[in-house]
Amino acid sequence: PYTVCCFHGAQVTGLTPDTIYYYRVGGDTNGWSDEYSFRTAPVRGLATPFTFVAYGDLGVEALTNVLPPGVPPELVTKGAANENPRFVLHLGDLFYCKTSSSSTGQLCVDKFFNTTIKNLAASALYMASTGNHEYNQPDNLFTYVGRFDYPGAQIGTGCLSSTGCSP
Repeated sequence: PYTVCCFHGAQVTGLTPDTIYYYRVGGDTNGWSDEYSFRTAPVRGLATPFTFVAYGDLGVEALTNVLPPGVPPELVTKGAANENPRFVLHLGDLFYCKTSSSSTGQLCVDKFFNTTIKNLAASALYMASTGNHEYNQPDNLFTYVGRFDYPGAQIGTGCLSSTGCSP
């Protein structure tokens, strides 16, 4: 019921505070992403102003949305990106993708990560807390946990298929 999707993790160390870094992901075989950038945290101890965004219940459901009619979730994330936040805290209920069809549910999950938050998450630290709608998703939280580097957790790597995760 699922297409195979793989997550690869990388940990970058030794970054300079308050510095813009540019990056791309991919490879020569399957191509490279667009170029993205992010700014590292300010120097510790300095009273440096910064902006962050916190929201929840974005409401992406089964390839549609539950925001007011005509308001796509991408409008919310685009507005958040316009604030140039250093980090984003998504307060649960990222998506409501539980459906009777696991393939439709997976498409919904993929839409959230690959479209709804893509540009915002590419330019700011994006951390999400688990809401009640994250449980019992079509992939048993694999794409949820596999895309966030929670403290104390292993960086999400591996592949998801109809038989589960394999390294």
